Amino acid sequence: MFDFSSFRRCLILFPLFVLPLLLRAGGVIDTATIHQYFRNAESASVPDSSEYWYLRAMRASEASDYYQCLFDGSRALSDFYIAQNRFDDSEQWLEKGLRWMVENGNGAQQAAMYNELGILKYYKGEIPASIEFFQKAIPLYESDGTIEQVANGYSNLANLWQITGNWVASVENYLKALKRFEEIGLQNGVGTTLHNIGVLYYDNGRDSLAADYYKQAEGILRQSGDSLYLAQALTSLADYYSEQERWEDGEKVLLEALPILESFQFPVGITHACNKLGGIYLHYGQLDKAEAYLNRAYQLAETISSDQEIGWALMNKARLAKERGQYQTALEYARRSLGIFQQLGMKEYIFNAHELLSEIHAAFGQYELALEEHRIYASKQDSFINSQMNRQISELQVAYETEKKDKEITSLIQEAQLSQLRYTLLAGSLLAALLIGGLLYNRQRLKHRKDRQLREQEQRLEAQRLRTAQLEKEQLQRELDHKQQELATQVLHLCRKNEMLQNIQEELGKLPAAGPSAQKAQSLARQISHNLSSDEDWEAFLESFRSVHRDFFDYLAREYPNLTTGEIRLASLMKLNLSTKEIATLLNITADGIKKARYRLRKKMALESEVNIQEFLLRYPVAEVPA
Repeated sequence: MFDFSSFRRCLILFPLFVLPLLLRAGGVIDTATIHQYFRNAESASVPDSSEYWYLRAMRASEASDYYQCLFDGSRALSDFYIAQNRFDDSEQWLEKGLRWMVENGNGAQQAAMYNELGILKYYKGEIPASIEFFQKAIPLYESDGTIEQVANGYSNLANLWQITGNWVASVENYLKALKRFEEIGLQNGVGTTLHNIGVLYYDNGRDSLAADYYKQAEGILRQSGDSLYLAQALTSLADYYSEQERWEDGEKVLLEALPILESFQFPVGITHACNKLGGIYLHYGQLDKAEAYLNRAYQLAETISSDQEIGWALMNKARLAKERGQYQTALEYARRSLGIFQQLGMKEYIFNAHELLSEIHAAFGQYELALEEHRIYASKQDSFINSQMNRQISELQVAYETEKKDKEITSLIQEAQLSQLRYTLLAGSLLAALLIGGLLYNRQRLKHRKDRQLREQEQRLEAQRLRTAQLEKEQLQRELDHKQQELATQVLHLCRKNEMLQNIQEELGKLPAAGPSAQKAQSLARQISHNLSSDEDWEAFLESFRSVHRDFFDYLAREYPNLTTGEIRLASLMKLNLSTKEIATLLNITADGIKKARYRLRKKMALESEVNIQEFLLRYPVAEVPA
């Protein structure tokens, strides 16, 4: 979800009503009258009157070359036009303001105008142009602004890269923002950025890591008292709970977040929370309650012209129509949502929309269309989950953490050097008072210098050794995380694929044995059976499994040589802590069949009755756990 409020942090207005009188050639600027025009504009009860006074103030400021009011006024007038959805008028005044600041303003003022233009371009849906303006603002803030403005610039840029799906550029800019917020101790900035990084990891399929960032953000934002950003963090945490099917936890945090968002009159946040609550009540089967929240989300999304939220609401309304058996309506909503996500370039939701269309076609009895949509969904999902991209993101995270550790080590070394210097001065003063004779004094001083140099050299060598060891450990951990990500992705893909094919096969079995479509249905059923029984996916899965649990199969073969291929497959899936339902889906047998197979496996492994076979396999073999 895009963080609108973080944009506003860079827009701290200079007071319009306390400026001193400014002199210029040819006379005195009538600042009192100009300020009164601005006050009239802000207090006017109707838009036409506000616009009239704003324009009078700007004309008077321009005629007097009153650049401070031209700077503040052009932004205020732009905000007024944005509120009226008059984006072209807003852009016209911001471009004028930029020209004035290039001629007579400082770097921070030029950066502020670029920042405003970036926000406006985002509102207009022109994301590349918005990115370009923020990229122009950041160097100006770095040279002539505050650290907080620089941090907000990087955060805004990261938000936009995230919308376009450029995860690597997004996390790179978030980490730059986080570093600067931590540098100045701005806790709400730290909490908000941690939340945004969590959103990025969640969108990238790394749910547990995202949840850690959400919870860190929640703790910091509760402590800082920033309730609006806390509500957004709670909404994101609800996404994670829903993904984990922890529906009650998701409902709880959303019901806490929604009143906060309503109190701030934050329509985007309210829309997102209503969308999520509608999805939860849809899962509960409380269709009327779900419909109420989804209708509210859809109406709000149309009011604020948020295509992204409209797309999400349409997807949920499609699911609701599907549950009610209104398949044609469901298809219409799903296709509209797909069109929106394609226009916005939101890759994750594009393949989710294809998956939903496949499910609706299958429920409608249109099995060929269902299979076609499922093929599109599978291909887009594979292209979306990019292991190279995950590696780059992990490397950025490690680089950030390494830099922090290097600074801590440098600080410790400097502290040790300072302590040693104090010790040397004290020793020198005592020796100067006690020792008689320059020769003995010089000899003692040389000895202390040599000892200090040796200690400093030892400290540098020890710090280098610690950095090297830490980097090696992090490299091994990155490799293991990468392999585990690949394995989890393959298991998820196999589960979804088999579940979809089994559902379609079940529906085909319900069709009449005779009739014009019977032969085509039988052909499709045979294709599905062949796909379900194919060993190609298993070969790839086993190869990935061995790269993560390298000793597992060797130990099984050595200690339990009588296990069949099917029993070894079952043991490997139990090693991944999959549920009975998931294992049954992957092996294409019933849940009762899995229970019987588990019993036979326990018997062959000669396990005692009080030993839980699932926990036994999760720990087995102990030798594979690295020391």
